[in-house]
Amino acid sequence: MRWIFYQFYSVQSLTKGELYLNIETAEGHFHKELSILYVEDDDAVKKALTRFLSKNAREVYFASDGKEGLQLYNLHKPEIVITDIRMPVMDGLAMSKAIKEINPNSFIIVTTSHNDVEFLMSAIDIGVDKYIVKPIRFDTLRKMLDTCSHTIYRQREIIKLNQALLASLTEKEVLLREIHHRVKNNMQVISSLLRLQARYVKDNKLSAMFKDSEYRIRSMALIHEKLYNSKDMSHIDFGDYVKNLCSGLFSSYGVNKREIRFNVDTANISLGIDTAIPCGLVINELISNSLKYAFKKGQKGEISVQLRQHRDNEYELTVGDTGGGLDASIDFRTTESLGLQLVTSIAESQLHGKITLDRTKGTVFRIKFDELKYATRI
Repeated sequence: MRWIFYQFYSVQSLTKGELYLNIETAEGHFHKELSILYVEDDDAVKKALTRFLSKNAREVYFASDGKEGLQLYNLHKPEIVITDIRMPVMDGLAMSKAIKEINPNSFIIVTTSHNDVEFLMSAIDIGVDKYIVKPIRFDTLRKMLDTCSHTIYRQREIIKLNQALLASLTEKEVLLREIHHRVKNNMQVISSLLRLQARYVKDNKLSAMFKDSEYRIRSMALIHEKLYNSKDMSHIDFGDYVKNLCSGLFSSYGVNKREIRFNVDTANISLGIDTAIPCGLVINELISNSLKYAFKKGQKGEISVQLRQHRDNEYELTVGDTGGGLDASIDFRTTESLGLQLVTSIAESQLHGKITLDRTKGTVFRIKFDELKYATRI
C-alpha cells in the first residue's frame, strides 16, 4: 500500500488511466490503514464482529459503554467509531456528541435496532455519518468502511495538497520579498552614486539635474522598501509612503518645517505597485518643484497631498502648495521643465488619467485616474 502511494506521487511516466487505477486501488484498501473504536455492550455481537474488524483495520479498540469509549477515543484518536445506541452508564448518542465536539471530522457509524427510530433521528441531528441496522451484515459493514475510508483518504490528500500549496506560496513570498529587497538596495546604490558624482560637478545646473535624478530613484526605491516590509506583498499603505517620501525631500532640501508645513490626506488608501510607482514619481516631481520655486526665503506656507477614491476603481490625486503660484504664461504641457514634462507624461501615458492645473490659490495639480490592474507577465 505504501508503495502504491509512492508510485502515485513520484512516477511521472504513468498514464492518466494508470494513475486513476493506482489511486482507486489505494482507496479500496485504505480502511486497513485506519484504526477503529468499537463500542458495544452485547458480548455476543461484539465477539461476532471482533475477527471481521481486526482483519479490516490497522488497530481496533473495544469498549462496553460510552464512558469507556470516550476515554479510549481521547487516548487513541481512532479515525472511525462504530457504536451501539442503547448502552448503560453513557449511551452512544452522548458519546457521539462528545466526540463530535472534540473532532467534528470524526466518522461515526451507529448500529441500531428496527425500533430505535427516535434514537436514530437524534443521532442524525448530532452529526453521525452512517447507521447500520442490526443484525449486522459483514458485506454491508465493509461497504460502509470503504465509503468512510474513501472520504478520509480524500481529506488527507486535500490536506497534503493544501500543505504543499502553502509551502510553495510561502517560498514564493520569501523570494518576492528578497527581490524587492535587492531592487531597493540596487536603487539605493544608484542613488548614492549620483549623489557622489554630483559633488564633483562644478556646473550648478548640471548638479541640480543629478540631484533630481537621485530623488526620482529614491522615490521608486521607497516603494520596494514598503513592499518588502508589508504583510500584503501586492499593495502598500499610500499615506505612509507619501509621508516618508516627503520627509526625505524636506530633509534633502533643508526645509524649515516651522515655515513650510506638510499635510497628507489619503484616507487609508492602499495602492498596487503598478499604480503606486507612477503616483510616487508625480508626487516627487511636484513637491520638489514646490520646495524649489514656490516659497521665498522666510515665507510661510503649506504643501499638501490628497488622494481620494470616488468609485470602486477611480481615484483623484491632488498635489498643491500655497506659494507664489505658477506663472500664468507657463503652459505645463509644453514647458521645457523636465519635471513638469515627466508629470504630464506619467499622468497621461502611464496612469491613463486626466491632469488639470488650478492657479487660483497657489498651485494645485489634480489627476483623475483608474487604478492600474496588475498586468499578466509571461
